[in-house]
Amino acid sequence: MFILRFLSSVAWLAFSYAVIYLFPLWVFRLVVTALVGLGLFEFYSLAEKKGFRVGKYFATAMGVLVPLLAYQQDLTPKTLAAYPFFSVLFFLVFFGYQFAKGKNEGSLAGLSVTVAGIVYVSVLFSFLIPLRIEASHWVAYLLLVTKGGDIGAYVVGSAVGRHPLTPRVSPNKTIEGSIAGIFTSVVVSLFAFQFLLRGHLPFAVGEAFLWVAFASLGLLLGIVGLLGDLAESLIKRDCQTKDAREFIPGMGGILDVIDSLLFTTPLFYAVVRFFR
Repeated sequence: MFILRFLSSVAWLAFSYAVIYLFPLWVFRLVVTALVGLGLFEFYSLAEKKGFRVGKYFATAMGVLVPLLAYQQDLTPKTLAAYPFFSVLFFLVFFGYQFAKGKNEGSLAGLSVTVAGIVYVSVLFSFLIPLRIEASHWVAYLLLVTKGGDIGAYVVGSAVGRHPLTPRVSPNKTIEGSIAGIFTSVVVSLFAFQFLLRGHLPFAVGEAFLWVAFASLGLLLGIVGLLGDLAESLIKRDCQTKDAREFIPGMGGILDVIDSLLFTTPLFYAVVRFFR
C-alpha cells in the first residue's frame, strides 16, 4: 500500500507541475473541470447508496459548468447570460426528474443533496482557477502545503500512530499523525516561502513578519486541510464505505485526493486577495 501510494503521489506531483507551470490557463481549467466532474460523480454515487434521488448524471453535468463558466478573464454579454440560463435550467430539469418519479417523498432531500454536492465540490474546488489567474506559484504553494500535510500525517500515523483521533469518523486517523501533518504543513510553508515565493510577493514587509506570517499560514492550512479530510470521511462513514471509489492506486477516489483542498483552496484564495 505504501509503495502504491508513494508512486501515485510522485505521478500526481509531476502531473501537477506540468499543468501549473508548463501549460496555458485553459488546460488548467480543463483539468480542474475534469477533477470536479469525477469528484461530483463519486459524491452523487455515495448519495444514491443512501437512497437520495439526485439524478447523478445530470447533476454532474450541471456541476462541471461551474469551473467552465466561472472566473472568466474576459466577460462578454453571452457569458453573463449563461449564468441565469443554466441556473434556471438546473431547477427545471431537476424538478422534472422528480415529477417523473411519480412520488413526492424524498424530493426536498434530493434537491438539498444535489445542491450541496455542487457547492461542496464544484464551487469550493473551482477557486483554484482564480488562484491560478492570480499567479501559478500561489497554486503550487497551496498544493505543497496542503498535500504535504496529508503525506506527513499518513507517514507518521502509519509508523507510530497509537491514539485514534476520531474513531467514529476516521478509524485509521491518529492524534500523532494529525499533529505531524499540521507540523509538516508549517515546515513546508516556510520552505515554500523561502524557495518559491520570495521575490514574488505583492507587498513589502519586514523579514521577521514574513516568517511568522507563513508559519501561521501553514498552521492554518494544515488544520483546515485536516478538517476537510475529516469532513469527507464523515460522508463516507455515513454511506458505509471506506473509499469514495478505487480510482487511483493506493489513494482511493478523486474525492479522497482533493478532500483537504476543498476547504483550503477558497480560504487561501481569500487570504491572497485580502493582501493583494
